[in-house]
Amino acid sequence: MKYIKTFALIFFCISFTSCNQKNNLSAEIVGLGNDTIYIESYKISNVEEAPIMDTIYSKNGKFFYNLPVNEAIISIITPRKAEYTRLDKSPYRPLEKSIFLILKPEDKISV
Repeated sequence: MKYIKTFALIFFCISFTSCNQKNNLSAEIVGLGNDTIYIESYKISNVEEAPIMDTIYSKNGKFFYNLPVNEAIISIITPRKAEYTRLDKSPYRPLEKSIFLILKPEDKISV
């Protein structure tokens, strides 16, 4: 019985602290609506390494993002609405329609 109480207490503490954690990035973009957001991240410690690719979704122009690694990264955030399809059917994401950010694990950025 003692182990069950200990386990329940640990589970409650983990659940409670995870609810209080904030996202590294929260954004609200007027006109974005419900869309797919592509995030391409590069570790600052090794920018030549392959990028970390993420896909998140905005709802009513709002989206939230947590860093995928525990170190500083450079992120390029592009909504799907900004993406074009080339003649060879490959996607093209123009940089002038993207948001560039440098994020650290302890950052709490609101755009």
